[in-house]
Amino acid sequence: MTKRQEITVTLYEHDIYGSVISGEYGDDSLRDFIEFFQQLLDKVPPEYRDTAAVSIDSCMEYDSAYCAIEVYYKRPETDEEMETRVSSLERDKAKAVARERAEYERLKKRFEG
Repeated sequence: MTKRQEITVTLYEHDIYGSVISGEYGDDSLRDFIEFFQQLLDKVPPEYRDTAAVSIDSCMEYDSAYCAIEVYYKRPETDEEMETRVSSLERDKAKAVARERAEYERLKKRFEG
């Protein structure tokens, strides 16, 4: 039996050079900042809110500093997602076996033939 995998759902992903909310240079008020992230949290289904997280990384590129922010949560894959994934894996495995079989037959013919 195939094990159900965990899916990461990204709610917000952005490189920030100033305001988190507007994306322009400048600062956000603390109230607006908290409200912005609360609205993102409200988008997370209640049963997955404990998995919600924010990742903030500082970055430096061409003498310009900025931060990259990602807000996400995790959930188990749906039956449909699992079926699609398993079907894709099975197709990929069948293609790999066919390629290996063709290579085997080519080498067999070369060395035995």
